[in-house]
Amino acid sequence: MNKIFIHNLALLFVLATLQLACSHSRETESYGKDVFVISGTMHYMNIEMGCWQFTADDSSHYEITRRNAQPLFKEGLRAKIAVRALHGAASTCMVGKIVELVDIVEIHN
Repeated sequence: MNKIFIHNLALLFVLATLQLACSHSRETESYGKDVFVISGTMHYMNIEMGCWQFTADDSSHYEITRRNAQPLFKEGLRAKIAVRALHGAASTCMVGKIVELVDIVEIHN
C-alpha cells in the first residue's frame, strides 16, 4: 500500500510539473522565442527628466522603451506584459534592464 501511494504521489508531481511547463511555453510561444512575459508594478522615478521602472513580482527591474508603452505609465499600475530584451541598449535613466514592449497582456487598475 505504501509503495502505491509513493508511486502515485511521484506521478502527480511529474504531471503537475509538466502542466506548469506547458502552460508557460504556450503563453510565450505566440510571441516568439526571444520574448518573455512578466507581471509586476510600474513606478515613476524622479531621475533625469523622469523615468518609468517596471518592477517584476520577482523583484527584478526593467525599463520599457516608450514606443507604444503609454498605457502603462501610471504609478502603481499592475500589469502583465510581454517584452523582448534590447541587448546593448543604454538610456539616461538606467533603472533596469532595457526591454521593448511587445504586448500588454493584462492591466489591473
